[in-house]
Amino acid sequence: MPTVIPIQETLRPILPVVHGCWDYNEEKRLLERIDRILILSGVEQLFLSLSVERFEAKPPSSTSTNRGTAARAEAFSSRR
Repeated sequence: MPTVIPIQETLRPILPVVHGCWDYNEEKRLLERIDRILILSGVEQLFLSLSVERFEAKPPSSTSTNRGTAARAEAFSSRR
């Protein structure tokens, strides 16, 4: 059964609508583009998976955690 992770609005606040401010609209487009790139590349999902795994794990020794995370990051890099 997949783990359900609620997304807190404080982490992803809705950007307010501002009309007539070019800098604001440009910044909003940039942030939305970054969000799409993170989602489509799979980086966001990898981050969430690793974060949940780390949260649920018992306090491991630092060497085993580093090796596991490095292996997953390398596996992710090789998929691209």
